[in-house]
Amino acid sequence: LKLYSNGIIYMGRKPVYWSPSSKTALAEAELEYADVDSTSAFVKFPVVSLNETLKDKLSNFSSSLHLLIWTTTPWTLPANQAICASAESLYQVVKDPRGDFLIVSEKLIPSINQQLGITLEPLLSETIKGSDLQGIQYRQVLLANDPDAPHNPSPTPDLRKVWVGDHVTDDAGTGLVHTAPGHGLEDFGWSLKASPNDPSLFPLSPVDDNGLFTNHVLEPFRKLPVLTEGTAKIVEWLSSNNLLLGTFKYHHRYPQRP
Repeated sequence: LKLYSNGIIYMGRKPVYWSPSSKTALAEAELEYADVDSTSAFVKFPVVSLNETLKDKLSNFSSSLHLLIWTTTPWTLPANQAICASAESLYQVVKDPRGDFLIVSEKLIPSINQQLGITLEPLLSETIKGSDLQGIQYRQVLLANDPDAPHNPSPTPDLRKVWVGDHVTDDAGTGLVHTAPGHGLEDFGWSLKASPNDPSLFPLSPVDDNGLFTNHVLEPFRKLPVLTEGTAKIVEWLSSNNLLLGTFKYHHRYPQRP
């Protein structure tokens, strides 16, 4: 009690590895890794409002403007609490095959084209600096609009915003990083550094002890195992709602459930 009173120990939150089979948290040393081919996805999050810096510059695209992210773990998308940009990277607007406008890293446009077999071409005569993207609001399309949930203290619980993060690079993906503080230590650490008391960065994890989606996600995903049927259903739903630019298999090492 004395240690607690003196602020030496405290109660907080952080994401941990979890075993649904044994219903217990796992230490890093207990994990087993395997080479896997995951379904990686390029996902479009609709922009709801632009910041003052970009309101005029992007006004011609605002009716169908999206932020394009890339993830190797589509099952974490319902826990998205932010999209992060690199402050010094340069960004462009491109038009996808369906006619939507996408904000992406200028440097990564060729690799996206190659990976998906499409042609995205820059539309802006002058690029956008990453720091100018901060504050753009977008819609979190995969989370149930439940104002009574503890992670939804806002009157508009499906809205999120773009932040600048030093964990963002333009080496792969889109230059915009899907950030879920409830599903990874790097994202969680960034959220504490960025704004520890901001309720929009709450470490949300809508997954129960059995590895199934909870009722805080959209109805089609509820009670599905996140790594198998849940992932497949999310990709299917994104595609049917014109929020999926494309997918490809990504080979990497991934922790396995004991």
